[in-house]
Amino acid sequence: MRNYIALFETDEKADNVGVVFPDLPGCFSAGKNFEEAFLNAHEAVSAYLEGKACPKARSLEEIKDEWEDWQEWKNNFISS
Repeated sequence: MRNYIALFETDEKADNVGVVFPDLPGCFSAGKNFEEAFLNAHEAVSAYLEGKACPKARSLEEIKDEWEDWQEWKNNFISS
């Protein structure tokens, strides 16, 4: 089993928490809070991978270096 990095996104205006997976393009999830988003994220990954080969899981450092959306995600969701 591979461990994929999940990045959580908070949106105070929408009052929810989103989850994206850099190694699983198009796979995302959300919830009303972190706990719900975490549980929903497991379901999203399972559904995404059903019947597919598992892509390579990258480290956070690899994602920072290679994921084309890292800088935008970082600017929007990491507090300075």
